[in-house]
Amino acid sequence: MSLLLAPGFFVDGSGSPRVVSDLSPERSFIRGTVCPGTRNPHGGGAEGSAPVWFGARMARILIVDDEVHVVGALRRLLRREGFSIEVALGGEEAIEKLATFPADVVISDFRMRGMNGLELLGQVLRMAPSTVRVLISGHADLSSGGPEAGVISHFISKPWDDDRLIADVRALLGAQSPAS
Repeated sequence: MSLLLAPGFFVDGSGSPRVVSDLSPERSFIRGTVCPGTRNPHGGGAEGSAPVWFGARMARILIVDDEVHVVGALRRLLRREGFSIEVALGGEEAIEKLATFPADVVISDFRMRGMNGLELLGQVLRMAPSTVRVLISGHADLSSGGPEAGVISHFISKPWDDDRLIADVRALLGAQSPAS
């Protein structure tokens, strides 16, 4: 039995990796398959990491925050875990990106210049009701429900714990995953 792990990495029945080069990143992984001890060249070298699949494609996440360092940290974390990532530096840019990047999850900061995260996620709910909407904020009063409860799928407090954030995103995707 052979196992295709990543572009350029193929493991045959003996467990020995061989190099191949004619594969595209979107088609080069088998859903849910990870081979211990192998390296994913697209995931920052994390051992055993593979893309997160949503149906027949990689799960797509749009990260929205007006702080470049926060966007960068979330992008590195989520990309390393195998998600397809797009970023926007504000609500208006996020709405534009959603026209060409149909996200499975939108993670938005609450406090941003212009449109705040709650307003953005309300628009996402109207545009794409099946998209998971995650609000991230350092303001604990937003996590306690209220009128925003129907707009937000999940709340994450800043500063976030990397492992918890990844587990939460995976669980949210699993809860709404299409039949394969």
